[in-house]
Amino acid sequence: MSRLLGVGLVCLASGCSLILDFSESQIPIDAPPDVFTAAECSFSEPNDTFAAAVAINAGETAMAALCADGFQDRDFYKFTVPAATTTLTAGITFTNLAGDLDMYLYDAAGVQLSFSAGSADNESLVCPGVTPACGLGMTPPIPEGDYVLEVRSLANVQNTYGLSVTLGI
Repeated sequence: MSRLLGVGLVCLASGCSLILDFSESQIPIDAPPDVFTAAECSFSEPNDTFAAAVAINAGETAMAALCADGFQDRDFYKFTVPAATTTLTAGITFTNLAGDLDMYLYDAAGVQLSFSAGSADNESLVCPGVTPACGLGMTPPIPEGDYVLEVRSLANVQNTYGLSVTLGI
């Protein structure tokens, strides 16, 4: 003898079993996957390696996205710091609930100078700075030259972000 005791639960004389129904007819229906615009996913692509870093201008803000499709998407951006620059500020704005992103700063040779990898909304770093530490020294000026920012996610998530680099002179 069996009887239905509620959605998905069937009990027989020997015990009960839970029946899971993942069809579209069940409530609540899963949320649709995040969809990013083609412009956000293709902004400055291909820029998935250090060697393919795309030039950006300090003072501009760009909207982009990590759009992993079965692999980890990483975005690299390069910029130039002129002589007599006193501060370098870099940031990405995003909503952590949609997926955590991290940011790394490298010199032109690929040596990591700083990173910001928290677990809240947004990431930022300021050079010279202590938290997070910046490998450009503790006092101005910032050494002139080319630098590279990397935006990535350790969890292979997809998320949109705003990117900005500001130089103080």
